[in-house]
Amino acid sequence: MEIERERRKHPLEKGQVWKLEHGYLQILELSNRHVRYKILRQLQQHVATPSLIGVVELLIYLCHSEAKLINEGCQFGNCLI
Repeated sequence: MEIERERRKHPLEKGQVWKLEHGYLQILELSNRHVRYKILRQLQQHVATPSLIGVVELLIYLCHSEAKLINEGCQFGNCLI
């Protein structure tokens, strides 16, 4: 399945930032079934409302929106912002 290949190629991690067509998606927290994320219009933006989505649904969204990973995950909190 295409989603599983994408998941193995870029496993979701806390702190990742994905480039979307009209902004950026940052992963805040990750569990086995859910992802807490926020969508930013600019990388320097600090305030955005966090949202919750299933892992599979997020992978489908990233695949359909042709998102590009621009920042690998970070062990020590918010490395980019």
